[in-house]
Formats: sequence, C-alpha cells, structure tokens
Amino acid sequence: MRFERVKSRILPITSSAAMAEEGEFAGKFVPIVMVDIRDHPDVQEVIRVHGHLDSGDCGIEWGVRVGGHGESTVLLHLEFLRPIALRIAVAFDLDPFAPIVDNILHAGAMYLQHGLSGDSYLSTQDAPRLLIEIPDVGFARHWEWMYRRAVVKVMRANGAPPKVAKTAAPEYIGKVRSLLWTQMPPVADR
Repeated sequence: MRFERVKSRILPITSSAAMAEEGEFAGKFVPIVMVDIRDHPDVQEVIRVHGHLDSGDCGIEWGVRVGGHGESTVLLHLEFLRPIALRIAVAFDLDPFAPIVDNILHAGAMYLQHGLSGDSYLSTQDAPRLLIEIPDVGFARHWEWMYRRAVVKVMRANGAPPKVAKTAAPEYIGKVRSLLWTQMPPVADR
C-alpha cells in the first residue's frame, strides 16, 4: 500500500465519541473526533464558518505513519477548499483509536471538533463541530488487514500468546463492530 506524500499540519486525537441522528447517514453512529485546536485559530475558523453553511468542499486522503514495527498511526488528510482553504491531517494512534477509524469507514463520515484529553460527548455537546463526509477512496480494502494486525499487537502487548492473539482478534473486532455499527431505526419502525 502506497500513498502520495502530502504535507499537512498533523493534529493528534485527544478524545472521541459517537452520535447517531435520525435520517443522517441511515442512522449510523458517526464518530466525533476531538482534537486540541486552542493553538490553531485557522482550524477553529473552518469549524465555525462551516457551521453556518450547508456545504463546503473538503478532499480527503488516508495515509499511514510508520513507526517501530509497522503501521502505528493512520492519518486522515483533510484539504478544505472553500470557503476557507486549509490542509490538516488527523492522526489516529491505532492503540487506542483503531475502532474509531473502523467506524469512520463504516459510517462514511465523521465530526471534527475541539476537545481535550478526557473530554466526552456530554462535556462537549454544545461545542461547534464540523460534519465531514468520508467517501470510499480505496483505503477500506487495506484497512481490514491493518485493523487485525493492530488488535493482535495490542493483545500481544497485554500478554496474550501469538496464536491466541491471532485467533481472538477477529472475534474482538466483531464484538466492537456489533456495538459501533448499530443503527437507529427509522421513526416509523419504533
């Protein structure tokens, strides 16, 4: 897997949550990705301005930052074209944010908002957030292998023997997906 080199300011995730709204993305839980933007007024402005618009243009590209023994961080490059031009990359450390990457790929979207380490949806529910559609650009076909490998790596770091970790990883991923991939039923079905 090879991605074009893209220069972007990298913003690591500080916290995450998810929310589902009736009629939005078929009721899927859409991840809320929180990044510390206190020192990034241009990012604050993009979120603020987009909050008053129906749509804007944002291109995306997935990438991988290699560290140690393989992929350890997935980068989501975001290039806002209008109304404000800005290029950033959101950094997902696969331990602990691999399930969030998986959920973004499933939902086809994410919310971007300011948040500090330890923040939750309840503590930031009134914060402005930007909904970004994340279309399939070919990364998902590589993700399954990366996700399994990341889970095995975490299990091994927590003392699981190699064979046990490889066998348990798909079951773990299935359980996480059964929680995060739940969809809100339409109003007529309730």
